Amino acid sequence: MGLALAGIAPGPASAAGDAPATQESQHQGPSQFALQMRSVWILVEQAEYAEASRLLAEAMARPQFASAAPDERRAALSLAGALAITLEDMATARGYYLQAVDGAPGHAEDLYWLLLLEADMGMLEEAAGHLAAFARRWPALLDGTEADFGEFDAPLFGQLVYGLDKDAPVRLELLQALFDSGWDWNGRGADELWRELALLHLRRGDEAATRATLQRMRSPDVLVALRSDARFDALFDRDDPRFDVARANAARIATLRGLADARPRDLGLRVALGYALLAGGENAEMLRLADAVLAPRAMPGPEPFDDMDELPWIINLRGIALRRLGRIDEALAQFVRAAGYQGVDPPDISHALNLGYFHCGLGNAAAAIDAIAAADHMSDYGRMVQAGIQHCAAWLQGDRDAARVALDYLREHRNDGPEMWVRALVREDRMDEARDGLLEMLASDDRRDTALELLQQYRKVAPLPGAVEVEARWDALLTLPEVLEAASRVGRVERYGLYRSTGI
Repeated sequence: MGLALAGIAPGPASAAGDAPATQESQHQGPSQFALQMRSVWILVEQAEYAEASRLLAEAMARPQFASAAPDERRAALSLAGALAITLEDMATARGYYLQAVDGAPGHAEDLYWLLLLEADMGMLEEAAGHLAAFARRWPALLDGTEADFGEFDAPLFGQLVYGLDKDAPVRLELLQALFDSGWDWNGRGADELWRELALLHLRRGDEAATRATLQRMRSPDVLVALRSDARFDALFDRDDPRFDVARANAARIATLRGLADARPRDLGLRVALGYALLAGGENAEMLRLADAVLAPRAMPGPEPFDDMDELPWIINLRGIALRRLGRIDEALAQFVRAAGYQGVDPPDISHALNLGYFHCGLGNAAAAIDAIAAADHMSDYGRMVQAGIQHCAAWLQGDRDAARVALDYLREHRNDGPEMWVRALVREDRMDEARDGLLEMLASDDRRDTALELLQQYRKVAPLPGAVEVEARWDALLTLPEVLEAASRVGRVERYGLYRSTGI
């Protein structure tokens, strides 16, 4: 993090050390502490951050700091926190922001930087509690459109919600605060989080709160999860048009199109629209969307979107659309392009994994291994995807030792991505074990929703040439009578007129 990232952008007044004038300072001139702050700001403007931090710490340790005006003390603590971030001393920065928030709680930027620091330091409960407080006090600032100090990335919300113990009290506090604030990720929707909130209310036996939460959900993927899970059967009307999945996807497309038109510099909205188009089978429209985004600009100048780090996802979606249209070579070129995109630092390894997965489907074992060779710093789920690709490549090459190593990893870590483990068993034609793995998922409170999602019947495209036999065995697994009987005890399997939006 740099100093500017901590919201410090000194203008002429702050550089001169001018603080809000008190009655005393209007008659006596600047206080001793204000004079010391002038020297600190001069050092900041000269980028002498270490010396500025040292001088500021000395000033705050003197008696004059305790008698300074509250706004002066808060500004000093906030600056000290920003300097500590710049010097990569996150623990010290957190301490300063804690003091700033405790002494002057009416400044959103201080709480913002405090909770970001805590999340970065792995202090998830503390960060979640502070984000809940932020949502309650400044709900309009959650989407970043009215804040001049920064904005929240959606992955932060997921990090806190999914990183905490599922029944941690602060998890419920955070989800409820976000729900009550009306936050919807700038129009993209947050239904995955609201489903987590509904499950928490359900476990607590609060049916009224569960019903209220369900009524806000409009995401097709989440509606499928609700419809397939017997735990929700008595809590919503399955025949209500609001819970019709195809209708919900059509409405989502219309909503996202309107938002994208209104926000021409928001690329993330176009990514969300792309997923909805793919789910509805509108592949040609997805290509038109991607081509409009990727069209060469006639004149040099500022980037056309504020969130250019989303560009490889548009390329990835273009690849999926081409693959579904049977234009396999063109699709492969798009996945290669997304994986090689240099505009994001550090690169998003999801695209390297997608490329490796696609090569496996084509039967290109060596290319699959090359695609994921540099993939690093990934989530536990990402490592499961990587191991699945390694298993696929080893099996294609006839390297049974390497396949066994990969399968052992998948089995040991199956809670991080059980589908990858079961698919590897299917690849080796170990169908009894694959069946038992799927039954294990259906019996698990934590993995049941994943299994039920896999069993739902979506529209499909023909398998890639290197995966024909494996996909045939996979389809057979999902229709085994014992699997369907186990699914009927905890939910149901339905047919939908949509595609899985992310399926390659």
